[in-house]
Amino acid sequence: MTISELLVVTGISGLHLMEGKRENGLIIRGLSGDKKRFASSRKHMFTPLDNITIYTDEEGLPIVDIFRRMRDSSTAIPAGGDGKALRDYFTEIVPEHDTERVYSSDIKKVLLWFTQLKDADLLHLLDEDQEKVSSIDSEEVPSQKDQEVKESSKDKE
Repeated sequence: MTISELLVVTGISGLHLMEGKRENGLIIRGLSGDKKRFASSRKHMFTPLDNITIYTDEEGLPIVDIFRRMRDSSTAIPAGGDGKALRDYFTEIVPEHDTERVYSSDIKKVLLWFTQLKDADLLHLLDEDQEKVSSIDSEEVPSQKDQEVKESSKDKE
């Protein structure tokens, strides 16, 4: 499983796994071990978790990066639904977030999703996603030795 296989479904709380496809929607299962259910594409929109970003002062910050910061933080997620406490915690984790465009409801969703990942023991997916990106980057950039080999083979011709 990868982080891109986790879905956010409008109108249904939490994170979900896609179990199957139909012509008019998806069969999904909640991370908390819910039963499989059908979600119609007429009523719901499906967004892969790794496509979600949070508004910042500069450009959007991928939610996966926010989850990594939360995991690595020593500060505990505040209990309860106090909007000010949640905003203070989120500001500590993501100080550059746009306070005008990121609402308390958005922060609650991010914290809920992180808690679901943690409870399902899926936080390791955050690192696998990063390793995949770094391995792709290293494959694209040829090493100095590769460049020298290519140049020497051109000289021989």
